[in-house]
Amino acid sequence: LDTLRDALMEVAAREGHAVRSGREWGGVFLRHLMDKHPAFLPLLRCEPCLSIARAALGPQVRVLPLTGRIAWPDADGQATPWHLHQRVVPVPRPAFFSLPHVIDALIYLDDLDSDSGPLCV
Repeated sequence: LDTLRDALMEVAAREGHAVRSGREWGGVFLRHLMDKHPAFLPLLRCEPCLSIARAALGPQVRVLPLTGRIAWPDADGQATPWHLHQRVVPVPRPAFFSLPHVIDALIYLDDLDSDSGPLCV
């Protein structure tokens, strides 16, 4: 976790997010992390996540680009409201269209408690 946290902060600094600027509603979102730092590459084969995905979806699963989020517990507007992650939703939907099955895995790099903002599902 320390390695991932350090790598995330390095990417954030490189992209100009090291210090809060007030423009980060909901936190800072850093996308495509596997392309930006080698510390994230082992997550391609993160067995705890992959084994659950394979148990739910079958043997053929794909890891999509990794996103990191930096949020500050003492700032307003850091909560993320209910939302849906779907990869392809064509409009209008063709006959017999089925939404792709998606599992998002969250790996928290800091402890969660009542002060830092617990996860609510």
